[in-house]
Amino acid sequence: MKISHKLLLSYILIALFISTGCYLGIEALHKIRFSFNEVNREYLPVIQTLENIKFAGLRIISSTSEFVFLKTEQQHSQMDVTASALQDEKNEIESSKKAYQQALQNFTTLAEQFTPEYDEILVNIKSAGKALQKTSHQIIHFKEQGIEGQQVLAAKEKMELQEQVFLEVIEAAIQHEVEEQNEGHAHVLSAIDTAVTIIVVGAGSSVIIVLFFIVLTISSLAISINKLKDAAVEIGKGKLNTTLDIQSRDELGILAKAFNQMVLDLNKAYQEIESSKNYLQNIIHSMTDMLIVIKPDTTIRTANSITLNLLGYQSDELIGEPIGTIIEEKEVFLEDAGIRKLIEEGTVQNLEKIFISKNGDKIPVLFSGSRIKNQENTVTGFVCVALDITSRKQAEEERLRLATAIEQAAESIIITDQAGHIQYANPAFETVTGYTREEALGKNPSFLKSGKHDASFYKEMWDTITTGSVWKGHITNRKKDGALYEEESTISPVRNEDGNIVSYVGVKKDVTKELLLEKQLRQSQKMEALGTLAGGIAHDFNNMLGVILGNIEMLAEDYADHEDLMASLNPVFIAAKRAANLVEQILTFSRMEVSGLISVDIAGTVREAVQMVRSTIPANIEIQHHVPETCPSIMANPTQIHQIVLNLCTNAYHAMEETGGILEVTLQDKLYHNDSSQAETSSNLQENTLCLQLTISDTGIGIPVESREKIFDPFFTTKEVGKGTGLGLSVVHGIVMHHKGVMTVASESGKGTRFTLSFAVVDEQESAVAPIITNMVKRSSAHILIVDDEPGLTQMYQKFLQKQGYTVTIQNNGLDAWHTFQETPDRYDLVLTDQSMPNLAGKQLSQKILEIRPDIPIILVTGYSHAISEDSAKRIGVRSYLMKPVTLRTLQQTIEDCLRKADGT
Repeated sequence: MKISHKLLLSYILIALFISTGCYLGIEALHKIRFSFNEVNREYLPVIQTLENIKFAGLRIISSTSEFVFLKTEQQHSQMDVTASALQDEKNEIESSKKAYQQALQNFTTLAEQFTPEYDEILVNIKSAGKALQKTSHQIIHFKEQGIEGQQVLAAKEKMELQEQVFLEVIEAAIQHEVEEQNEGHAHVLSAIDTAVTIIVVGAGSSVIIVLFFIVLTISSLAISINKLKDAAVEIGKGKLNTTLDIQSRDELGILAKAFNQMVLDLNKAYQEIESSKNYLQNIIHSMTDMLIVIKPDTTIRTANSITLNLLGYQSDELIGEPIGTIIEEKEVFLEDAGIRKLIEEGTVQNLEKIFISKNGDKIPVLFSGSRIKNQENTVTGFVCVALDITSRKQAEEERLRLATAIEQAAESIIITDQAGHIQYANPAFETVTGYTREEALGKNPSFLKSGKHDASFYKEMWDTITTGSVWKGHITNRKKDGALYEEESTISPVRNEDGNIVSYVGVKKDVTKELLLEKQLRQSQKMEALGTLAGGIAHDFNNMLGVILGNIEMLAEDYADHEDLMASLNPVFIAAKRAANLVEQILTFSRMEVSGLISVDIAGTVREAVQMVRSTIPANIEIQHHVPETCPSIMANPTQIHQIVLNLCTNAYHAMEETGGILEVTLQDKLYHNDSSQAETSSNLQENTLCLQLTISDTGIGIPVESREKIFDPFFTTKEVGKGTGLGLSVVHGIVMHHKGVMTVASESGKGTRFTLSFAVVDEQESAVAPIITNMVKRSSAHILIVDDEPGLTQMYQKFLQKQGYTVTIQNNGLDAWHTFQETPDRYDLVLTDQSMPNLAGKQLSQKILEIRPDIPIILVTGYSHAISEDSAKRIGVRSYLMKPVTLRTLQQTIEDCLRKADGT
């Protein structure tokens, strides 16, 4: 657009802005008039309706008053009032009410149409009008019924007050609407002022904007001319990239385009000159190897990007610096194999040098270079290339570390060729197998076969690795000395760059000891499961044995002078005590109670058990025993040792029942030796420990190979139904573990089985089971409360203690015992309670009793309990803690000790 056209456009814009302002003013006046009409349309009907409501309300009041007046005059005969006149007034009242309701309905309609603010006004009007009508109706009713006096006066006064309230409500509503109407008119007047202001301001702003546009046009012309002048000055200084940014289409725009084309042509010529230089620079800086150009004075002239990045320098930091700045042993480089050789021979190749980075890091490089000459054959510099060989050096070190790690690894590592011939074996392989590396090289790993795996096992292994997969598994192999060992093996194929398998790597870990420990752990877990069952059974046996032992003791006391009877009772008592010890053994086995071990010579116990076995097995089985009269003592429970011999001899008898054979029992002391060829149940003993060794062997059918790992499992048996429960060896295993012994098993199918039990020797010696003790000392009376859920026990305790002079109260339920004690707590001198009882256990019963009588001695008796131990019982205040079955002598002694301590004697 030409400059003259721009000025014409400015005048047209002025006229356009003014006409627009006038149009907007007229539109604003139309809207203001419409707003006035809208205000009047909204508020005038509302005010008129309120006036109608007011008028209707006043009609109701007036009609009511007139009716009352006429009715009063009629009643007093002061005027000749006819019934039709009264009826006319009543009709007037009804007509007024209908007019009121219609006006009220009209107001409701307007309230719903215009604004929610009328809701409150409507509620107030309805309330006042309703009260007024109600009172009017009441007064008319009084007059019609002939009621006079105080009630009528009160109703009239009430209506006067309601009339006042009604008028106040209506007047307030009318006043509110008038104010709202005035406020609406005020808003319209304000809008008029605002419209006038907008028109004035808009008109003035339009004039200012147009004038600004004219000034801007003139200023733009001046700026463009100045730009043209400044650009010409810059081009004169050699800045060929200077252009004019003038986008107008007028004369100045045409001039700017011509100027920019001139600059473009100049740049094209200059860029062609720079292109060759940039191309060379790009080649230098795109190189993946370091490139350095050195001047004849050995200072750096050029260094490419990779050089700067690896050495950590900026270009201005390195250019101009001596080459020795970045080279270790710079004197050698300058004087010997480096610059001197370049000057004399023209080239150097593959010198191993160390570059030093800005932060001191050393970078190994292969250095090569050649000299640069000009047309006069003068040396003008040297171009040098350096290859970073850090990764190559690290790879060499990594290979060295890997080789060292493989050589020193604890696992056996072998490498075979594609055909499976051993190419490498590390020292750990030699240690595990016993073969030297020289003996293994060239052989197939199959020379280690143990015979434990069939051909399909090895076929599956080779099928896996030859298809490129990794094989992992467990292998039993044979050492050079013939011993078997277990290993976890991982065999991986090794591929070349083309992806073809060229060799195999096997990593093998000897896990013989780990498997033995795992086997022992599984056995321990199985024993623990059986123990949970055994513990529950033992509880009931304890109660029954307590009754048996107690009654035997009372018989022995009553018939102590009858020698024949005592001779019969003593074996019964000893047998019952042995049965009690067996229960204790079950509790020990179940880990619910630790059975006491004593230092004892078990030779007599072993002979006694062998003698018992001899009387029960058939004659086709010969028993040979080698048991000395005495032997070194061990820490043991004689009853449990007796149980071991019986169980193992019974198993041996069953193994030879059909064919007959020899049952051999040997007891001897010797040094313990770990025989790795036999399965051990534990590692409780150290090598060369002095032990007492019990060996029981037979010449029977032996144990099948597939069953040997399960023989100690609870309820596992190879016997036919009715000849075994599968608990015998499990019990033996538990007893040996409790005695901290070691048990080994050696068996061969068709040739028999040998069990060897080893126990550490100690010095002291004690007797096993004591006979019945009679002649118990009697004591003066004391009142004892006995609580146990086994009636046989409580009755036996009561009978025995009453004979000793005590007063006894018995209860078979913990809760009943608590209620009995609570009634007369000072009546009792001592409480004897069982732990496991319904409703209230012994521990909780003791705590309740001690809250009332902290001084009373309590004896807690239990067959077994997870809930309380002796230490925890005494912490809550229990004086004594006894394990069932309790002999009467022990019971009496404990009671006397507790009472004596309570008395302070």
